[in-house]
Formats: sequence, structure tokens, C-alpha cells
Amino acid sequence: QCDGERPRCGACVKRREPGIDCEYPVRQGAVSRYSDLKQTFGKLERENREFRELFAYLRERPEHEAFEVYRRLRTTTDPLGTLQFVRDADALLAMPAANSCSLSDRRAAEIEAEALASSPIKVPSRPWTSVAGDGLVSNLVSSFFKWDHPFMIPFIDQELFVRDMRGGEGPHCSAFLVNAICTLRSIMSDTARQYKQITASDLTASFLSEAQMHREREAGKVSITTVQALYLLFLVSCCDGTNRAGSLFRFASLNMLQRLNPERVVARLNDDIPHEAEKKRALSRLLWGMFLVESIVSSAYLKPPPLSPPSFAFIPDRSGMHVHNLDVLGAPFTTNSVLPPLVPGSEQAAYQAGVLLYNVMMYNVHPRGTVGSEWDMRERRALFSRLGALENSMVPRLGYRENPVPQTLHLKTLMNMVAYNIIRPLHPSTVIQTGYTARTILLELCAIDVEIIET
Repeated sequence: QCDGERPRCGACVKRREPGIDCEYPVRQGAVSRYSDLKQTFGKLERENREFRELFAYLRERPEHEAFEVYRRLRTTTDPLGTLQFVRDADALLAMPAANSCSLSDRRAAEIEAEALASSPIKVPSRPWTSVAGDGLVSNLVSSFFKWDHPFMIPFIDQELFVRDMRGGEGPHCSAFLVNAICTLRSIMSDTARQYKQITASDLTASFLSEAQMHREREAGKVSITTVQALYLLFLVSCCDGTNRAGSLFRFASLNMLQRLNPERVVARLNDDIPHEAEKKRALSRLLWGMFLVESIVSSAYLKPPPLSPPSFAFIPDRSGMHVHNLDVLGAPFTTNSVLPPLVPGSEQAAYQAGVLLYNVMMYNVHPRGTVGSEWDMRERRALFSRLGALENSMVPRLGYRENPVPQTLHLKTLMNMVAYNIIRPLHPSTVIQTGYTARTILLELCAIDVEIIET
């Protein structure tokens, strides 16, 4: 039996045979192979358990804490020493501290205060949502009306919504709609991302959960705000790609819009009665805005739009029509204004382009004769002429080169979308006019789109 002594064990020494080395595979100090294996197994098992604990810290801790652990791991050769550091830090945090709050709580409060101060549209979070305070909610609502609403999501009346949200009640604001707006905007918000890093709170998931809760509470109530909120949840699913049932929100929204029957209701409303004039304005924006968004969405799906152009004219906000650009509050845009500049008249131009896009897509479903035939090309050239006339009729401030701001750039991409749909069914070699084939026109449109993206 090897007694574990080194460099030669006791048994080998007693044998007194020259040239014989002890090669018993146990570590120095181990009495037997069994005890050595037991000690080795215990050590490896302990290390395995501690490495798993370290991995759990990296996986489960808030992002800013996990990054600090990762940073320490990169500066040491002893990863388990880092684990002990984390354990010690947890023990210190667990100790009660009188009249103090955690660093993360203080930083979160600072983010709320900074968000409120920088928000041009200040609104209360209560009673609409319990997810965040006035600062974050004001920041998200302001961002929505600055960046999303002016073109891509134009179906909410900003003035009526903000008034009712500030007042705590009203037909143009609901808890479902507020949480849906905050869900969508938080996906792209740097402030929401910063808040998550500090608090480990996923604002998008929290706002979405609360929106779903209010949707269930409404129990299918037919209203303008429910139509709007349902469609926003569809757009949320488009952005994050996580909800395969997102199209159900779209269909539910369109179905409820049909049940609202806005065209019939608008025809009966009296402009001389203030609350009826407000409802008419809200319905006008809802139906025209939904029509425009659906035309764009349907174009992406290569299907005819489910909504026809409204039979009544859009009721525009005439304020600021004499001004080049406005800010989000409707005041003339200056060098001190909050970005981005908004362009008076861009909505009406977008709706005109949306009607033309609808006509083009419906023509593609039922073309006149064979695609590319003489009759068909006559119709497509006529559609091109209408598109050119629309662009030429726009005032200079709506031009994307004369006034390169988000709304004019979006408007030009919509005009190009009309052109793409006119050409899309044609063979690339089809001659549109002398010197221009479908291919060359498509390449020119693509070059403009690249320029717009870079701008």
C-alpha cells in the first residue's frame, strides 16, 4: 500500500530496490488512490457549482450589474475570486441602511425628472398607467407625436388626445390607448433603454401587459380609442417580431372601424355643436389616417387595401398654413425648437398620394387587358401623369430637396411607392417612354430612395 510519501513512498523505501521510483498515481499527502479521487471529485464538484453560480449571475442580473461582473472577469485570472466579490457585494447590499435609497432608485428618479423636463408635451401618467411616472410617460407621448404620428401613424388627433389625457377623462383618450402608445414608442426610446439598464425593468413588456389588461377590461367596447389602440398593437408586433398573432390586432381594429361606421356618423354630425364638431374631426383623422397606413401596409403585402378612400374630405388643421415649418406644439419652428420640424399641408398631400396608390393597386388587380399591352400601357402612363401632376402641384415647403425634414422625406418615399406599384407588374425591358424602360425608372427611384435614407 502506498502511504503517499514523496518522492518515494514507504513501501518502495522498505524494498530498498535501487532505481525504483514511486509512480502511484495519487497527489502528495494522499493516503490512497480512493481518498485522492474523492478529494479531486469534491474539488471539481465545488468548482462546477461555483462556475454555474457565476454564470447565473451573468444571465439573471440586471444588464449593468452583469456588465460589471464581466468587466472584472476580463481583468483577473481567478474567476472564482470574482464570484466571491459578487457575494460580498450582495451581503453589503442586504444590510439595512437607514434613511437611504439604492443608487439605482436615485438614478431612476433622475431619469424620470430629466425626461419630464425635456418633454414638450407634459401629461400625467395616472390614472392611465401604473408602469411609469409622469416623466417617462410624457417623454414617450411626446416622442410619439414628434416622430411617429406626423406621417406613419396619423390617425390620432393630438390636440384632443392630449386635452383628455391631461383632464383625466374624455372620449379621445383611454388607458388602453395610452399604454399602446407607450409600448410602441418604448421600443425605439433611448430613455426607456437607459431606464431598463438602471432598473432591469422592461418598459415595453410592462406597457404591453398593461395594455392587454385594459383591452380585456374593455370587453370589445366599440370606440375610436380602441380602434387606434388595437392597430398600434399590430404595429408593435411588426416592430419586435415576437407576436405571431399580431395580425389579429390589425383585423380586430379594422373590424371595429367598420362597426363604428364613421362615414355614416360623420354625415349626421353638426359642425355648430362643439362636441359633435370634435367627434367629426376625430373620425376624419381616424378614417383618413387608417386608410393611408393600410394602403402602405397592403402595398408591402402585395394585396389590395381593405379600406377604400373615405367619401368625405379630410378636415385639416388650418393653423400654420402660412408658416414654413412648425414644432410639435404648433408654433413656428425656430433654431430653439424641439426637433423635428413639422410641415403644414404634408398630411393632405400624403392622403392625395394614398388615394393614387389605392387606385394603382386596384388597377393591378384588374388591369385593362394583358399586362404590358397597348391598352394596359396607356392606363399606366396616365397614372404616371397623375403622379407627376400631384408632385408638381405641391408647394415648395413640401419638396424633399427644398425642405429636407422627416415629413417631406416620407412624402417622397410614398410618391415613389406609387411609382413602384405602377411599374412592378411590367417586364424590366418594357418601354415606358422614349429612352426609359421599366428597369431604368426603377433604378432611378432606387437612387432617390438611397439619397433619402442617407439624408
